[in-house]
Formats: sequence, structure tokens, C-alpha cells
Amino acid sequence: IGIPSGLGSLWVVNHGPFDTAALKRYVEHPVEQAVVILFCCCMSALLLKLLACMKERVTHARKLLPSWDGKPIPAADVKQLQQALTLVWDRVGKTYLGRRIANILNFVESRGSANDLDDQMRSLADTDGMAVDSSYALMRFLNWSMPILGFLGTVLGITAAISGVDPKMLEENLGHVTGGLSEAFDTTALALGLTMISMFVNYLVEKLELGLLEQVDQYVDAELGHRFA
Repeated sequence: IGIPSGLGSLWVVNHGPFDTAALKRYVEHPVEQAVVILFCCCMSALLLKLLACMKERVTHARKLLPSWDGKPIPAADVKQLQQALTLVWDRVGKTYLGRRIANILNFVESRGSANDLDDQMRSLADTDGMAVDSSYALMRFLNWSMPILGFLGTVLGITAAISGVDPKMLEENLGHVTGGLSEAFDTTALALGLTMISMFVNYLVEKLELGLLEQVDQYVDAELGHRFA
């Protein structure tokens, strides 16, 4: 959805019902248009991340496992917990909490005991942490590429503004050169401005997701860490 939203944004600026002459100045160059599309791709990916975080929050509010009185139960009773999780699996199967609980229960079932469960829980927590970190690779690349693309547009704009310029032309038509330079620097200004916005939103979403992952760790430690004899 990033590319369509980027193209739609460019159309609104250039052909929309409002007078956006000040904005049109920043989307005239093809490099500037590419920066806008990359920004929309980054924001779209972060929006999907945010929606996934909201779904994770809803999952935490659900009752996924039967109530527990704090006394250890036999490992053979894990099937009852799996059946309870199956009832809500369609809604929680794609969340960190749902998958973590399912993996722990499957581990206990396959072993027939809770031996080495602590190590397995730490391993699952580390795996989810690495998965969250790697899931932001695309956003990091886009946040890195936007300013680089902006600088490239500035270089191309400066080159176009001063190419073929001689002293006589500078005296007669200095405005043409300075106007070209102004347009060239607009590319960098646009890229840096959009990068600051996307990096700030990226920080907020990533912090939210890591906080939810900590809640998953706390939940499974409280509900499953000492549940089995």
C-alpha cells in the first residue's frame, strides 16, 4: 500500500482541489517524487506494525488459559491447556503471545515433563526478540535511503544549474542559476524533513512493540513458568 499511497499523495499535491503551490515546489523533481514514495512506503509499513501491536494488546486482554491456583499440575494435564488455547486460536494464532504459549505447551507435551522448560522459555524469548529486530530492516533501509536520495537530487540539481554557465550569463541572468540551486537544495530539505518524521514514528512503534514483548515474557513466566510439576 506504500506505492499507491505515495502516488496518491503526489496527485493530490499536483492536481488536488486545494491551492498547494508551496507544496508543489517540493515535488517537481523526479528525485523528490521518489523520496515521497519511499516515505509513504515506510509509513505504511509502520502503520501495519501499529495495527499488529493493537491486536497484540487485545490478545493480552483475553483469557487464553484456565485459571490456576498456583499449585503445580502434572505435565500430562497440558492437553487441557492446549484445548483451551485451541478455542481462541483463530484470533490469537498470529500474535506473539499466542505463539509463545503454543510453543511452550507443545514443548511440555513432546517431552512429557517440564524438565528444561526454563531454558526453552528463554530461547523462545530470544527468538521473538530477534524476530522483532529483523522485522524493522525494511524501515531502516528506507530511513537510510531517503536522505541519500535527497543528497543525490541536490547534486544533480546543482550540476544542471551550473552546467554550461559562463561569466557573461552570470551577469545577464543570475536568477536562473540561483533558482536552479534553490530547487536543488529543496530536494535535500524534503528528504531530511521526511526522514526525521519517519524515524521518530519508527522509534515510537518499535518501543511499543518491545514493550508488548516484555509483557509476553511476564505473562508466560507467571502463568506457565511454574505451572507444571
